[in-house]
Amino acid sequence: MFDYPNRWGFLRMIESARITPIDKARQRFSWNTYMGTVSFDVRNFGGVKISDLERIKSLRIPQLGGSGQ
Repeated sequence: MFDYPNRWGFLRMIESARITPIDKARQRFSWNTYMGTVSFDVRNFGGVKISDLERIKSLRIPQLGGSGQ
């Protein structure tokens, strides 16, 4: 159904979705396929919505600093 390889594949899949707000904390992601509609609901945590791709793409894993920690 989806062929989005590499580490950004999930974000490409999200970009291709039809996104419908359910309430303040949830969104529904939907795709039309030859077999019908496929969808899933996502709950947002930490004030970042999955559909806010620019904020998600800018997230970085913190680096350990200091002397060999």
